[in-house]
Amino acid sequence: GGCCDAGAAEPAGEGKGGLDSVEAHCSCVGGAVAPEEVRAMLEKAGFVEIEVVVDEGSREVIREWMPGSGAEEEIVSAKISARKPGC
Repeated sequence: GGCCDAGAAEPAGEGKGGLDSVEAHCSCVGGAVAPEEVRAMLEKAGFVEIEVVVDEGSREVIREWMPGSGAEEEIVSAKISARKPGC
């Protein structure tokens, strides 16, 4: 299976900030995790064949969600797919 969701472009604490704001949480970007963290969580949950493909074009959309915030430097959309063995 797969999905498309917003995620942090880099691990938490390394960006410009602002992702903990009320606006960020209401825009579905607050609490986002980096692609490496998504991969690690899926591996820990027993998934294999994990792919996390960042959509670099998503930065423009995110810029429009939160103009002037710089969120597009910290948040990206990614297509995530993985398989659970035995399913």
